[in-house]
Amino acid sequence: MEKRRMHLICNAHIDPVWLWNREEGIGAAISTFRTAVRICKEYNHFIFNHNEAVLYKYIEEYDPQLFGEIQTLVKEGKWNLMGGWYLQPDCTMPSGEAFVRQIEMGQNYFREKFGVDRFDTAINFDPFGHTVGLVQIMAKAGYSNYIVTRPERPDGGTESFHNKTFVWNGFCGSKIFVFKSRRYNSPLGNVMRNIDDFYETQKDKAVVGALWGVGDHGGGPSEIDMKDLEKYIAESDMEVIHSTPDKFFEDYKKNCKPDFTVDGSFTSWAIGCYTSMTRVKQTNRKLENQLLIAEKLNSAMVANGLLAEYPGEKLYSAWEDLMFWQFHDSLPGSSIQQVENDVLQGMGHGLEITSKANMKAFFAGCGGQTPPKAGEMPVLVCNSLPYTITREIECEYMIEDSKKDGGYTTGIVHDESHRQGQRHEREVVHRKIGQVHHGELPPVRQLAGHHVARAHAQPRQPHAHAVGHAGQFPVGEAGERAVFGAHGGEGQLVWGVAGTVVQRIVDGAVRPEAGRHGGRAPWRDQDCIELHGIVSLIDSDCAPFRL
Repeated sequence: MEKRRMHLICNAHIDPVWLWNREEGIGAAISTFRTAVRICKEYNHFIFNHNEAVLYKYIEEYDPQLFGEIQTLVKEGKWNLMGGWYLQPDCTMPSGEAFVRQIEMGQNYFREKFGVDRFDTAINFDPFGHTVGLVQIMAKAGYSNYIVTRPERPDGGTESFHNKTFVWNGFCGSKIFVFKSRRYNSPLGNVMRNIDDFYETQKDKAVVGALWGVGDHGGGPSEIDMKDLEKYIAESDMEVIHSTPDKFFEDYKKNCKPDFTVDGSFTSWAIGCYTSMTRVKQTNRKLENQLLIAEKLNSAMVANGLLAEYPGEKLYSAWEDLMFWQFHDSLPGSSIQQVENDVLQGMGHGLEITSKANMKAFFAGCGGQTPPKAGEMPVLVCNSLPYTITREIECEYMIEDSKKDGGYTTGIVHDESHRQGQRHEREVVHRKIGQVHHGELPPVRQLAGHHVARAHAQPRQPHAHAVGHAGQFPVGEAGERAVFGAHGGEGQLVWGVAGTVVQRIVDGAVRPEAGRHGGRAPWRDQDCIELHGIVSLIDSDCAPFRL
C-alpha cells in the first residue's frame, strides 16, 4: 500500500450496571444513542459502532422514535452493529452453553430488528479475562476476529499485549485473530491523547487501529472531539478514515502480520473478582444448570405426549435474566452493593420460572405409572444426559407410623424391571425416612425412570457404620444426615418424589474420622442445603466436610 492508514473506530462503552443501577444505565444508553444519531447526521463520513443487543432492546421499548432513526442509519451504513452478542459478559465464569446463548440471542435480535445476520468480529472490550474455550465457540459461530482490552499480558507472560495483534489458538485447531487495544474509550475533549498513543505504539504497522469515544457511563462521540479529529484527518501524513472493526481487520490482514500467537486462557487482571460476591456466583451456576434441566425435561415430556405445550417464552425470559446478570461487572462482583442485590433478585426471577416449569414437567412425567400398592411410594428419576449413567440418588418420603408399635421402617427401591438397588436409610423426622438408591438411569427421552420404594417394617433400627471410599456412603444415627461419596456432580440429574421434600446429593468422597461420632463422618449443617421443591439437580457447589 502506498500510504499508511488509520482506522478510527468510534464506540460508546456503556455499562448497564456498575457504579449505578440498571435504570441509570438505561438512561445513559438513551442519552448516548441520541447524541450518536445527531453526530451521524451532521458528519457524512462518520460511522458509529455499537454492540450489545440488550441496549437496543431498551431503546426499542423506551424510545421507539430513536430506535427507528437507528434502524435507518444502519441501512445507510452510518451506524454499524458490531459484535452481535446480547451484551459483554464476564468471559471466564459462564458455562460454554451460556456463551453460546449470548451469541445466539444477540444475533437473533439483530437479524429480526435490523436484518443484519453476519458478524465477523466479536467485541468484549471490558471483561477482565478470557477463557480459551471461547476461541472454538466463536470460530464455530462464524467469527474470525476479536477485540479486547484486558489483561495487559498473557498469564505468566512478560510481553505487553497493548495495541498488539495476535493469533489466539483454541481447542480442536480453532483460531481467532485478536486486536488487544490498550483502551476502548477516550476522555471527553481529549481524544487526541488516545490517537497519539495508538499512532506511537503501532508506528511500525501499515494499518493502525484506534478506538475512541467517551465510555463506561456512555457518551460516545462529541462535537468537540469531532472537530479535533476533522483537523487531524486533514493534516495527518496517514490516510485516516472513520471505520468499523470488520474493515480494520480486513485491511490489517492484507497488509500486516500478527505480532505473535497465544495459547491458553488469559485471565491475569483483577483476579480478586473470582472470589468476591460468592452468592452471585453460586446463584449464577444454579440458574445455568436449572435452565438446561428445564429445557431437556420439558422437551422430553412434550415429545412423549405427556405435556401439551413447551414453555418457550417463559424459559426465554429466564435466559434473559441469566444473560443480563452475567455482565462483566455484575457476575465478577466488581459493582456496588445495590447491583449485587439486583443480581440476586434478577436471577431469583429466573430460578422461579425454571422451578415452576420443572414442577409441571415432573408431574406430567409421573403420568402412566402403575398405581402403587400398600406400602409403596412411587419415585420418578430423570437423567437429562444423552446417555445412560449410574448414580446415587437421595430422596425423602413419608411412611406409615411404624413407631406406634416400637418398630422401625426401612425402604428398598426397585426400578421398572423390579431390579433392587443398593439402599441406605436414615430417619429424618417421625414418619419420614431418607433413601439413598444406587441405580442405572437411561436418558430422559426414554422416560424409563420410574422407581418404587417399598417400605419394610423392622423390629429395631439397623446398625449404621461408616465406610470411607468413593462409591459407598456412611450413614449416621437417627436424625443425622447421610454422607456418601458420589462420582459426578455435573448438575445433570433431576429427581423427585411426588409430594415430598427433595434433597440435594452431596459430591465427593469422605474419609471417616476414627474416635469421633462413632467412626462416622462429621457434618457441618451449612455444607448441604435441603431443597424444598419437587425437582432439583445434582451439582458440586455443596461439598461435605473434609478431614
